[in-house]
Amino acid sequence: MKSWIVYWEDDCSRLIKEPIEIRSFKYKISPIAAWQPIIADEDKNIEKGKPEIVKIKKITLPENTMVSHLKILINELGVLITLSKFRKPFLVEERKEFNKAIFLPVHDGDIRKGDLLGVLKVYFVEIDGLKPPEKIPEGEERANLVYFKDGEIIRKEVVIKNYKYIQTFVYEYVPIIAATDLEVKKGCIYTIDIEEIRIPSNTILDSLYIIRNALGDVLDVRLKEGFRKVEDPKTVSKAIFVAIRDGRIEKGDLLGVSSIHHIALKKFAPELLKKEVKAKIVYADNGNIYREPINIAPYGHEGTPNGKWELLIADEDKTVKKGEFTLIKVKDITLNPKTVVSPLFDYETRARCSDGCLRNWKTEKDRRSSKDYTRIVLPCL
Repeated sequence: MKSWIVYWEDDCSRLIKEPIEIRSFKYKISPIAAWQPIIADEDKNIEKGKPEIVKIKKITLPENTMVSHLKILINELGVLITLSKFRKPFLVEERKEFNKAIFLPVHDGDIRKGDLLGVLKVYFVEIDGLKPPEKIPEGEERANLVYFKDGEIIRKEVVIKNYKYIQTFVYEYVPIIAATDLEVKKGCIYTIDIEEIRIPSNTILDSLYIIRNALGDVLDVRLKEGFRKVEDPKTVSKAIFVAIRDGRIEKGDLLGVSSIHHIALKKFAPELLKKEVKAKIVYADNGNIYREPINIAPYGHEGTPNGKWELLIADEDKTVKKGEFTLIKVKDITLNPKTVVSPLFDYETRARCSDGCLRNWKTEKDRRSSKDYTRIVLPCL
């Protein structure tokens, strides 16, 4: 398939657009994964809802690795959206270096050098029989945890280790349900109270990369207890929600769905969720918003290590504006039955846009059927 790759030169003086031949690609995920802290390497003033490019301490990722975001708010000033580099994108098979990240503030404030912006999951993949090295640079970093206490920003220095763990491919889906009514405006970011979700120990949260609510999407979630280790049980009590149209969120609305991923640090001992919940699906049809009550039963599954890249290619010309979320038509994508979608946490479009928040715009069909998607949401830089 023919497309264009768009990126800035290193000094951002010239925007380059090159024709490329691309195709979908299958791969196999290794059971070995690791965490990589992302730490600010500059001071920067930030404004709520306006994405910022932030210089970070340089990280190096080995060949045959991909990265994704741990879906729990690490820095209470905002959400780590993606990694960034101003040059031609790396291939998965290549060694990769990053020294910038895209950060979406949910509060006005200041990022300071040494602040922990987020944590990435680095996992190794096998492509065409080429096995990954499964080596991550070991060591530890000092960083500031950034959180609110009594309305004030607190910074606490901690030591963070690069940590390897075993992926089990055991997943559970958890619905994110609004616990309050709220008027929302297109393009704005909101911290919304949700029905509390109890997260077992030795689990991480992954994004399911499909919109579940016609009014917008959940970018991240926030813990009731504040920062917790992965070995500890946790309670999710708030969601960071971006609105893509004006409207009203009602108590009981389904805002999104996350996937609880069980991991093994030492001994694998899953604690499966057993609670059925009620919610309302919010969807759009011919410009009108509708709500439909549903019962959501606990659902878990054992995944496979097999994956596939699908390409998101713009199917329209559109002018984008810095700091605004834009809905863009893409070439149709059809997903096979019994598949889920996760974003690749890398900055593949080098213009003024980040693809770290791509979300499909269509009410999802039954998870066992094939699924067709036609639009994405793009936060522009």
